[in-house]
Amino acid sequence: MEFVEVLSWDVRQVHDLLPMRLVVRDHQAEVKCCLDCEVLNRGEFPVGVSNVVQYGSGVKSLLAYLSEYQMLPPERVCQLMQDVLG
Repeated sequence: MEFVEVLSWDVRQVHDLLPMRLVVRDHQAEVKCCLDCEVLNRGEFPVGVSNVVQYGSGVKSLLAYLSEYQMLPPERVCQLMQDVLG
């Protein structure tokens, strides 16, 4: 069998987007009762985590971009979010 040298390479690239999905980060803070004075002590949440459920900065930025820059009406932004992210 004879060795054949490679003359060149043909190259093709596919550029694609990763599937969009929501990432949920669960934050938990301990609540303890002091055995001596019976006062409740609560742990702290990270800065900006102030509600039981809320959107993160990435979702907020996307919503602002769609409604302000792309000028999509609120109903269409909601429909897009439902279609893309469920």
